[in-house]
Amino acid sequence: MSEILTFEGFKQVSNHYQFRDYESTDFEFALSKIEEMIEVEKIKEFYCKDLFDKEKSSSLYFFFETKFYLVTTNGENFNLKTYSYEEIKQYNLEIERPYKEIVTLKFSVNSEEFVFSSEKDSNESWNNKFAQKIKEITKLF
Repeated sequence: MSEILTFEGFKQVSNHYQFRDYESTDFEFALSKIEEMIEVEKIKEFYCKDLFDKEKSSSLYFFFETKFYLVTTNGENFNLKTYSYEEIKQYNLEIERPYKEIVTLKFSVNSEEFVFSSEKDSNESWNNKFAQKIKEITKLF
C-alpha cells in the first residue's frame, strides 16, 4: 500500500479502502475538487498529514516546483490554500535514530506553522516510508 505516498496512488487506494469511517466522504469530496483546481500532472510530491490519527482531520499537501497547496475539507467545504517556497525563510529538519529513523520537518509561511512528522503522521509500519517522503519534500525548498 505504498501507493498512498503519491497522489495517483492515494486516489486509487482511497476509492477501495476506507482509512477512517468518518472521513471516506471527505476524501471523495476533496478528490473530486482537486482535479478541477490543481494541475495534477505537475505534482512533484504529495503528502497526507494525519492519515492514521483518528483524533485529527487529514490534510492533503501538493508540492510543485515553486509552491505548495494545502487542501482541507470537512465534507461540506473544500479549502485550498497556496504558498510560495519564497515565503519560507527557514526550515528545520530533525532526524532521530533511537530504534528507527524519525524525521520531523518544521517550517513557517508568514505566521502559519507547518510540522510534518514521520512518527506522528503515520503509524509504526509506515514510519520509514513517511520519513523518506519528508526528506524528498525538503529537497524542494
